[in-house]
Formats: sequence, C-alpha cells, structure tokens
Amino acid sequence: AAAYHYGTRAMRTHLDGTNSPDAQLRATVYTAFTKLRAKWAAKGVCLQGVANLYLPLWGKPALAEPHLEEAMSHEGVLLGAYCGNVNGTPFAETEAHLDALFAYAHAHGVQVDLHIDETNDPQCCCLQPLVHCLRKARANGYTKPVLLG
Repeated sequence: AAAYHYGTRAMRTHLDGTNSPDAQLRATVYTAFTKLRAKWAAKGVCLQGVANLYLPLWGKPALAEPHLEEAMSHEGVLLGAYCGNVNGTPFAETEAHLDALFAYAHAHGVQVDLHIDETNDPQCCCLQPLVHCLRKARANGYTKPVLLG
C-alpha cells in the first residue's frame, strides 16, 4: 500500500512454489497471483510475477518445459532463475543453462529476472557467463529487459 501511495505503477513479485511438485500448491500460488494482479490493475498498477527455477534446472527440458508451460499459461508471469554459486561449475555448463533460459524467454516473448549473486562470495558471481549469454541472445533477436538482483 505504501508503494501505491508514493506513485508506484509497476511491481514484481516472486511466485515461490511454482516449481513445486505439489500441483495444489502451484495452483494456489497462481490463483493468488491472478487475483492480486487484477486487484492492483484496477488501481493502475501492473503486477508481474516471476516463475523461478534454480539455474541448472533450465538446462533440463524434462523439468523446465512443464514449469514453463504452466507459467506461460498465466498472464503477467515472466521467467527467472536463482543462479546460486557458479564458481564450481564449468563455464560452458553455466552458459548452457543460461542459453536455455534465454531461448525459452525469447520463444515466449517474456522478460527475465535473475538472482545473480545471493552468496556474498565475490568468486561466485554469474555475471561473466550472463553477459556472454545475453550477447548471444540479443544477436538471436531476444530484446526483452533482463533484471539482475
């Protein structure tokens, strides 16, 4: 309510639980989001929801594609990833996961929201592979904004 009072016109929230194996939990999350999105839209505020996956899971189509299909069936939902500590992961592997995420986002015309560093370890940041992969995605026509947090 305070954000609205001060003139906010767009807000983004993480839809925790959308990657759960519990179908009822996922349905509850998406239903709540849809209701809140409509409530805030009536006040002139665009509410966006982020359907996150742990970054390596975007590279596993058997897990990523059902998540993607469900997320894209809800208006206002975009894709995201918790990147974690990529320091111990081969650069090419991290790139493959990011490439997959950007390919899905491009195919569905949605933005990407990334948790680039949640560890406070200066060696783990995913920024270098991200920049490399985003350049490739841009060269392939992906034009949507990418938020890093």
